Amino acid sequence: MDMATIVGTCTLGASIVGYILYKSSRQNDQMNMIEVKSNDGEDTIKLDYAFTKTNQKPDQILKNLIDQAKETIDLAVFTFTDKGILQSIIQATNRGVKVRLITDRKQSKNAYGQDEVLEKLTHAGVPIKENCHDGYMHLKITIVDSSVISVGSYNYTKAARNKHDEILVVIKNKKVGAEWSKHFDYMWYKTSDYRSINSDSIPSVS
Repeated sequence: MDMATIVGTCTLGASIVGYILYKSSRQNDQMNMIEVKSNDGEDTIKLDYAFTKTNQKPDQILKNLIDQAKETIDLAVFTFTDKGILQSIIQATNRGVKVRLITDRKQSKNAYGQDEVLEKLTHAGVPIKENCHDGYMHLKITIVDSSVISVGSYNYTKAARNKHDEILVVIKNKKVGAEWSKHFDYMWYKTSDYRSINSDSIPSVS
């Protein structure tokens, strides 16, 4: 990325964060939708966002996003145990959508039921990878059709939905989506940091 792109991205990011914080202080009982234009005015980023512990529903936003997928869904999620989101993903695979998942290796070992989720995804034909580097795979992102992204602090869990203070942001922009898809591919094919897992390497669900 050149310097102009970096500066523009930083400026856009600061604007988005400021607007979200302002709106969240005034509007806690509904889904939020905003548009942010690029510095040159030629591109628009559309945003939806939701906080937990309000009447906003991050899990429903995620499920709607997955339900609208036509070609691809790429997920990099630290913890994934939410059965509703799981069902939406399985339904997407039944529609012919290609799904890939990257998760954290420690969480994949029976983290409050994540083993069961991974087993069901594997049986649905979803390829799964986990990190084999020293750190955590701590992302919480979903990329749909290389054009719509969800990101935030929100793990795909019941606890995130019902107990924790979390935020989920959905970014709708083809240029941003293409860049994030490129980074997901980089992770997916970097065999020194990420390895494939299958049903044989997932602990048996009792």
